[in-house]
Amino acid sequence: MIVTAREISSQLSAQAEAYAKWLFPNGRKESGEWCVGSVDGEAGSSCKVRVTGARAGIFADFAGAEKGDLLTLTSLTKRVTLGEAIRIAKEWL
Repeated sequence: MIVTAREISSQLSAQAEAYAKWLFPNGRKESGEWCVGSVDGEAGSSCKVRVTGARAGIFADFAGAEKGDLLTLTSLTKRVTLGEAIRIAKEWL
């Protein structure tokens, strides 16, 4: 069965909080967002992943220029290509 990147992203968004906790175990939840210092996962609150509502699964690193969906975040966090991030996300799902 072929699954598109869009479908994987949608499935991740439906489980955004659990996935964000998996990516960033040192993060914390604040007002519907999982917060860390940056895409590197250190303590702080400059990088936010929306985990509730219609925008669940969208992130922005306000200390840098990075923003996008959970597949993009996986690519940045794990320092892999988007194709590899898709494989990682499929395994997690």
